[in-house]
Amino acid sequence: MRLSLLVGLACVTACAGSYRTGAGYGGELGVSPSAYEHYIRGRIAADHGEHDVAIAEMRMAAAAAPDQPEPRLAVGEELLAAGRVDAAAAEARFAIGAWPREAGSWQLAGRVRAAATDVVGAAEAFERAVDLDATDEDSWLMLGAAYRQLRDDRRALEAYRRLVAALPGSGEGHFRLGRLLGATDAPTAAAELKRAVELDPGHIDARIALSELYRRTGRSSDAEKALREAFDRSGDDAQVGERLYRMLLETGDRSAAVQLLLRMDGDWRDWRIRLRVAGFLLQLHEGADALRIARAVLAKDAGAGAARMLESRALAQLGRRSEAIAACLSVPATDDTYAEARAFAAELHGREGAPQEGLKLVAEALVARSTEPLLLAAAASLHEQLGAFDQARALLDGALAKNPTDEVLVYARATLEERAADPDRAVAVMKRLLDENADSVLALNFIGYSYVDRGVELEAAERMLRHAAALRPDDGFVLDSLGWLYLRRGQVDEARAAIERADRLTPFEPEILFHLGEVYLRGGQEQHARETFRQALALDPRGKIRTRLEERVRTIEAKAP
Repeated sequence: MRLSLLVGLACVTACAGSYRTGAGYGGELGVSPSAYEHYIRGRIAADHGEHDVAIAEMRMAAAAAPDQPEPRLAVGEELLAAGRVDAAAAEARFAIGAWPREAGSWQLAGRVRAAATDVVGAAEAFERAVDLDATDEDSWLMLGAAYRQLRDDRRALEAYRRLVAALPGSGEGHFRLGRLLGATDAPTAAAELKRAVELDPGHIDARIALSELYRRTGRSSDAEKALREAFDRSGDDAQVGERLYRMLLETGDRSAAVQLLLRMDGDWRDWRIRLRVAGFLLQLHEGADALRIARAVLAKDAGAGAARMLESRALAQLGRRSEAIAACLSVPATDDTYAEARAFAAELHGREGAPQEGLKLVAEALVARSTEPLLLAAAASLHEQLGAFDQARALLDGALAKNPTDEVLVYARATLEERAADPDRAVAVMKRLLDENADSVLALNFIGYSYVDRGVELEAAERMLRHAAALRPDDGFVLDSLGWLYLRRGQVDEARAAIERADRLTPFEPEILFHLGEVYLRGGQEQHARETFRQALALDPRGKIRTRLEERVRTIEAKAP
């Protein structure tokens, strides 16, 4: 929209130091000091989110300057911001009737129609706006966004191309054009995104999009550089930092990932961000730093339950299980993490060889939280540890009768059958989730992996795992399952690529490391395989995986000279 006449006059009046009075104010424009005063008050109120005040002031400005569109359009904008779409629509109709050649009238109409979900009408209105004033960036951007919402990428591309042709200095225009071209024309997309960054070095989204484009086209070092620049220029924004963290995991630079996480932490951060950082440090087995952060948050009396949980998990990772249990037990029953804390404490008792103690804790917690899935799953696991499979089944079946599609309960029931050496029954249980939701990554991966691990239904397994990978392309467990499938089929190179990537994205997972060792073994790298198997064993795995790892190490060592 062209520069507001009233705002332009505001500069003149402010410089003069006092209002001019009389009928001649504003010359032929006829804008009164009263209109200016109300308009500026309205803008100030709008900046502070005081929509009702802004609407009232803009109405008074419009009454004092009835021949000027700006205050009347501002009334519509504020009505729209306040969610009063019908009233804003009335203002838009009036503006089009009074000032049909004013681009702002059509821009307001387009915004109103978009708010009313009339996206086709919105696009038509924005087209009129840009036809009347090709120098208004907002109209172009809203036009492109409307076509994107209509899934008409051809017209959206046309709109953004027209925008950068009319306004070559529009960094946002080059950014949106580049982002849209990314899927079909990577070189041109990169050029547009670079231009956006040149025009606006602080355009963080453009830097992120450029990084993602580089990543998809195999330019990992350029991708990391672009994302580091985005992180630096964003003022260490946590969301950008998390993207960079995942990219560093992808490239296998765990040391740099740890250093980044330590940089992302600080007393000035919101406690939620600090705990998220601590969780990532735990993922990288940096328990000491995770513990330090959790206790720093606790010292400020913020996020007590969540911080206690991270404290307990860090202590457990450091081998200090009795302290970890004590931390869990300090979480009060009124806290949202109470059930998680009691379930984890019970699990730790089980690891210590004291499942009966764990069951006592769960039984106490179930008095207040009788239907809590985490507690029920923990109790079933402890019954299983005691050899009471029937009791574990009965407990979970009773819970599932009331909540048949709860993922925690279904997963607990399926893994119980898997450990009881009945994989077909485990798959049948997990299929309940697929019947409810065909896009359940948990179910797709569980069933697909079960088939692959047993060497059955491999075509169905591939369909499921590829679907899961499409839904969640950076999921280490899904990638691992796909790699295991490739290895079953003798595709060693493909298996290695998939499982090594899974290990980078989801480090310190014994089962992934076991599969990686198998890949190395198949490739004749016995020493490398043995080191990988030993690394997995050091993580204290349980059940079938531990047995397989121990067998592999014994076999390799027996063959060694």
